[in-house]
Amino acid sequence: MVTASYAARQLAVQRQVNRYGLDLRVIRAGEPLELTYANGGAGVDDGTSNRPEIEWIEDAQRVVRPVDRTETVPIRDFLDGAQRTIPRFVGTTFPVVESICAAAVLEREPHGVGQVCAGTMDFQAIWILPHNCGDGEIRRFRAMLEEQGIEIRDPLGDAGPELLDDYSTMEQRIYAVAMEARAEHEERVYRKWCELYGDAGDWIVLDGRLRSGNSTAIGLVKSFSRHYLTGPSAAELYRMPEAHRTAAFRMFKRAGGDPITAWYLRLRDASGLDPRHGLVRIEVSGEIDSATEIDAISAALLAERSPRATGDDRWATLLYPIYHLEQALKRYLDANTRGWDAAS
Repeated sequence: MVTASYAARQLAVQRQVNRYGLDLRVIRAGEPLELTYANGGAGVDDGTSNRPEIEWIEDAQRVVRPVDRTETVPIRDFLDGAQRTIPRFVGTTFPVVESICAAAVLEREPHGVGQVCAGTMDFQAIWILPHNCGDGEIRRFRAMLEEQGIEIRDPLGDAGPELLDDYSTMEQRIYAVAMEARAEHEERVYRKWCELYGDAGDWIVLDGRLRSGNSTAIGLVKSFSRHYLTGPSAAELYRMPEAHRTAAFRMFKRAGGDPITAWYLRLRDASGLDPRHGLVRIEVSGEIDSATEIDAISAALLAERSPRATGDDRWATLLYPIYHLEQALKRYLDANTRGWDAAS
């Protein structure tokens, strides 16, 4: 059982720290970094630092248009993950962080919110600390983790050791690594869903960017570090009314990757609010290029706005089935982290 295995490993780490007499400054009341970086790390959303070229599929002279809600696609499944990225110790000048993540797919029931698809719930735990640093205690701690076969990721990457002196910069890099690890974990869960259920032809909403491999997958991007529309098109985007969408466009987000069809959709009225309120980007297979299909997908997502997920600050862009799945995943993580001094 994953829970028991992880709980045992938590205790083992604590015991080893005590046994080896490691002089680590424990953070006993550390809050998850998600509370600080609520909108995600730069580059995690798009996987590239450059804005790709777009090719309009629909008339770019009419960027904003109402969604035709005559037809909808039948959405049955929803994928999401929940994460805790928790500072556990302090190195000489930087945090030592553990990141845990649970992800699953929720299947809608005919007369209820839904249940987790069998075989899709999965758990991941990693530590994030530099491979090379002058702190002898951190080096010993890393060696101890490696002996136990625990996954470790290096936040420095190709950067120089001078970054170790900047606590805030290290924290930001650590969180970006954690977000990348979460995306990879959700990708594994999605691949598992494709193996088990993908042949059924059911539509699935992925909370975040589109993952390849299924023509009936819908990426719902709620937080994005960059927009793909510029100039007058961007001005129209920010003024777009509720239940309207932009014209669809095609792009390649990665060199050599498959084309993606994308558009922006306004889920909630933003009058008098931040112009990004209720605004999401939709990503689907590049094979989808007709206005009828694009409207049917948009209409199905608009129908998922009720009931409102008002128990979450992100309710304006949060579909209720995904909110329901997040609550289950967070309870799962809380159960796994109970007993840690720094768990929150």
